[in-house]
Amino acid sequence: MKDRNCWHLKPGSSALFIPLKKEAVDETLRALGNSDGVVLSTDLKLEDEYQMEKLFEEMTAERAKKTS
Repeated sequence: MKDRNCWHLKPGSSALFIPLKKEAVDETLRALGNSDGVVLSTDLKLEDEYQMEKLFEEMTAERAKKTS
């Protein structure tokens, strides 16, 4: 998937990664509706979702330590 979608990310551009629960997808897409961006999505296995949440928690805790 990485190679198939990398053409969307060009030098000088940006990307927004938003982890969402299925219930929040429609509302979020409506909120982003006025942008000219491309939406890519994927589903995570439950175990992968837990690992991602743990990583974000660790990164947030580390960032909080640095700003304290």
